[in-house]
Formats: sequence, C-alpha cells, structure tokens
Amino acid sequence: MKHFITIILILFLTISASTAYSQESKITRDPFAPYEFQESEDGNIYSERKFKLTGIIWDKENPSAVVQFTKFKKIIFKGSTIHTYKVTQITRKYIKLSNDNQKIMVKLGEERQFE
Repeated sequence: MKHFITIILILFLTISASTAYSQESKITRDPFAPYEFQESEDGNIYSERKFKLTGIIWDKENPSAVVQFTKFKKIIFKGSTIHTYKVTQITRKYIKLSNDNQKIMVKLGEERQFE
C-alpha cells in the first residue's frame, strides 16, 4: 500500500509539473532569431537604411527573401520597398532593387547600406 501511494504521488507531481510547464512555455517569437519580426504600417515598406540579405525562399511562382535590418528581420516579396528602392526581382542567388535613379543587385549574404 505504501508503494502504491508513492506511485500515485509521483504521477500526480509529474502531471501537475508538465501542465504548469506547458502553460508557461508559449513561444511568441523565433527562439533562434535575436530580434523580433516587425510589421510596417502599410505592411510592405521598410525605411531602414542598412540591411543584410540573409536568405532566399525559392518558389517559382512566388519567391521571397529574408532581410535582416538593424533591429528586426522581415520576409519580403517582389514589389516590397526597402528605403526608396522597390524589389523588382528575386532569384535563387540575389535580389534586384530599383528606384528612379538607380538599379542595384544584392547577393545572398551581402550587406547593403543606403546613403
């Protein structure tokens, strides 16, 4: 009988501990990313002057790219705007940006800062 009560007590403590853990451990951001993702007001324009192209998510129909700004990361698509440049093309190895005056290419892993 003594062993039975001990087993019941261990099971009870294990269940209550796992319930408490699951209630406290709700992940609200990517645990591997040092910064949180942020949305711009219109959902598409990011006015940061410095960024790094950290990833490309290739899809023939709708490719996207992961851009690391100073304090946050963002997934961008063709048509998104970074500073005064519009994303015109996303390939497997680079993205192309353009504005009225200039066209630039940013390779995967490259960091860019606008003047």
